[in-house]
Amino acid sequence: QQRFLSEKRELQKQLQEIEEKFRKKLHAVQDEDKPRPAMERHKRHVELRHAAQKAKLEQRLADAKAVHAQKRLQLLEVLDRISTFSTSADTTRPHVRQARHATRASVQSGESSRDSKSRSR
Repeated sequence: QQRFLSEKRELQKQLQEIEEKFRKKLHAVQDEDKPRPAMERHKRHVELRHAAQKAKLEQRLADAKAVHAQKRLQLLEVLDRISTFSTSADTTRPHVRQARHATRASVQSGESSRDSKSRSR
């Protein structure tokens, strides 16, 4: 969770930086002393570069969100398996207790018979 949030913050920060650079570059292009067609062409290139960079970062952010969602889904599936296992263990627990009790009783009766034999000697 923390890793995802830090990656998300970093990508959002990069998006803001790209927006700021784009605005500055656009103002610089508009302030140039070039003929109008050359300025428009340069402006179009700046806009296209900006759009490409922004799309890359947005794609990275979407990928990070997808990976995070997959990890959360896997975690939920594991937790569901654990709860299913725990539930099934709870239903079999009385049988396990009975078996343990029977084993304990037989062990104790064996010990008590040994104890009585050793006492009689």
